Amino acid sequence: MKIKPSKFKKSPYDISKTDAYEDFFVYYDKDGKCEAIEFNSNADVKFKNISFFGVKYVDVENAFRNIDSDIGIDEVGFNSNKFGIGVYAPNKDDNDAEIESVIIFRQGYYD
Repeated sequence: MKIKPSKFKKSPYDISKTDAYEDFFVYYDKDGKCEAIEFNSNADVKFKNISFFGVKYVDVENAFRNIDSDIGIDEVGFNSNKFGIGVYAPNKDDNDAEIESVIIFRQGYYD
């Protein structure tokens, strides 16, 4: 059975439509090539034995600090350009805050 995604523009500035599946979004560049995939907390996403969902945000940030000394941290999460991974945790300052989404992106996505 082939599942067809819904398609929409996530923001009015997007050039291409986003494919929306139950557990993730797929973003495309102007040439129709995939440039990022964003997973929500229903997905089981891991990298180098680091789980992203169902764990505390602070533990994931600390794990990434150990493997990428150049992560970019802001008020809602962090990005690792080295590995092409970003996390979104709008309540990250709460001790028990968890990650709401994880984006896997190609080099230059945030440039």
